Amino acid sequence: MTIIWHHSQRRPRQAKTSTAGGRCKGLRQETGYASARAFAERLGIPAPAYAKYERQPETPDNSIPMGAAWRIADALECSINVVVGRYDDGVEAMRVQRMYDRLSPGSRERVDDPWTS
Repeated sequence: MTIIWHHSQRRPRQAKTSTAGGRCKGLRQETGYASARAFAERLGIPAPAYAKYERQPETPDNSIPMGAAWRIADALECSINVVVGRYDDGVEAMRVQRMYDRLSPGSRERVDDPWTS
């Protein structure tokens, strides 16, 4: 069974930072990539280029290229809208789903039906 996160249960948390790079860094770390270099290798993007996406201020001249943004979104299992800063809807739901997916079958059973445990 999969947890379905309904918008009325809790408002999704906003990203701690408003820059695309800050959002990417936070999601990258939550996904389990401790270093920007390891994540860049996974994406097939040069490490210095990806590190630049995370640290530079977001301006029209410094935005993440669309091809890279798509690869980042796919690797982070999030919407490209989150990567490029359009909105953060669903980020909390994705975090909860990832936590649920890591649970053992017995723990999932207790979460799915807490009254029978």
